[in-house]
Amino acid sequence: MLIRPIMLLSAYAPAFLIVALRTQVVGLRIAAAALAVAGLVGLLVAVRAVLRQTIGASRISAVEPISASDVVAYLFPYGFAFLVEPRPTTLDLVAYAAFVVLTGVIYVRARLLRINPILLAIGYRPVRVQTNSGATLDVFTRLLLLPGDELRTATLADQLRLARR
Repeated sequence: MLIRPIMLLSAYAPAFLIVALRTQVVGLRIAAAALAVAGLVGLLVAVRAVLRQTIGASRISAVEPISASDVVAYLFPYGFAFLVEPRPTTLDLVAYAAFVVLTGVIYVRARLLRINPILLAIGYRPVRVQTNSGATLDVFTRLLLLPGDELRTATLADQLRLARR
């Protein structure tokens, strides 16, 4: 599955929506709105598919929230959405595209996949879990996870999991 691109697109879907609302260029407005919708729909479809996977279980030894610095690093590119020119030139559009690509590479490489506003909006919160086997997992959960609990998860990407009951 194309989970990394879906996670990236969905993470910045609200920013694309802001760009769609701020620009006066019809083509850019349509493209930004389409990216926002694709991010939302793609993530919802991916979550549904992931939750149908075989579930892995492990015992939790420690739980910690995602760090504030990760959240700040994720939110920084949102400023871009408010700086979009209502009537951008061709060079502006090239610069925007370069910024989006660079942000995407950083988002994936810096392991910021664990921060996603759409998953937060539908009730998931990100935590970092250490298991008794020594694995460190980034988990989106609707559950209150405590040390000693059994953790049942489905894999989104690499060490990124979705908790299940």
